[in-house]
Amino acid sequence: MHILFDISAHGLGHLAQAGPVIEQFATRRPACDLTVRTGLDREILQRRIAAPFSYQRSEDDFGLVMATSFVVDRPATARRYVELHARFDRAVDALAAKMLTARVDMVVANVGYLSLAAAQRAGLRNLAFSSINWRDVVRHYCANEPGVGPVLIEMEACYRRCDAFLRLVPGTAMGEFETTPVDSLVVSVGADRRRELRARLGLGPEQIAIAFSFTDGERQPPPSFSAADARNILCVGPRIWAGRPAWISFEEAGLPFVDLVRSVDLIVAKPGYGIVTEAACAGAPTLLLPRDDWPETSATSEWHQRHGRFETTQTPLPSLSAHELIEAHARLSAKQTSGPLRTDGAETIALTIAALLDQLIHVGA
Repeated sequence: MHILFDISAHGLGHLAQAGPVIEQFATRRPACDLTVRTGLDREILQRRIAAPFSYQRSEDDFGLVMATSFVVDRPATARRYVELHARFDRAVDALAAKMLTARVDMVVANVGYLSLAAAQRAGLRNLAFSSINWRDVVRHYCANEPGVGPVLIEMEACYRRCDAFLRLVPGTAMGEFETTPVDSLVVSVGADRRRELRARLGLGPEQIAIAFSFTDGERQPPPSFSAADARNILCVGPRIWAGRPAWISFEEAGLPFVDLVRSVDLIVAKPGYGIVTEAACAGAPTLLLPRDDWPETSATSEWHQRHGRFETTQTPLPSLSAHELIEAHARLSAKQTSGPLRTDGAETIALTIAALLDQLIHVGA
């Protein structure tokens, strides 16, 4: 059997959700052929997916056009969707034909709707899972932009027709769709390699190691620190920020990101399902940056106040000071956590995929 996993390329949060599911499924069905279709580079996938897979590059599931990692370019996002949907039927037909030629048996999306539409046109089983869906997100940002109304209708139809939509919690409510909640977390839990990290980086006993959860595509400047600050903090972030006082890259830190989350003293991030759940499971002190217009923020704020060591600052990213980071670390380290969290959500989704696949095998027999 051949499963195609389609992963949205808007940031790395969708990979953080899809990776554990693919791993769990591959463990249960090692004989299945796996293809990953995404706009993310193969090497990025391989950091999260150890199972063997074929790689298919795509550019249609882009999510949102961003001015910075915090600001959505609404007109540009709307234009790109309107352009996609002007050729939507042709794109769906072409992808459906490609799936049939490759003998795909089932499509699993997090959470691109074009791949779901192609699977539906090809008569294939198809399942979606995510903490968001693009119809709701695009409506939230672009409902008043020219030409978006028909786009939203087509998006909604794709999600409504899939065989199942597994909605991750915490996440948006999706009250207009028929979804099945997955209350247990879909998350990769890293290893505690604190001693190894501090030894590798030569950190003194009073220095605080801080990981900034941003990618090389970030257009905002990082916080600026002095040489004196560097005696108190060491910040790990994207390569484009490295080389400044108190800054090194993720590559220099030398740990997989999920291990880094569990091994540093403080995480700085914008709120999203992936980093929030990883930090909560690691018990990592986490400073969340303002992201008030993101649809998930209100849905997840109560959750991350109840689980883990979280605090939200209103200070913009470039204006964060060493003093504020050190004070946040002190407060959050003293905060009590809610205790162990259920982390078998990926197993639940993998079992659902396997059950749908078994129905196909039974029909074929």
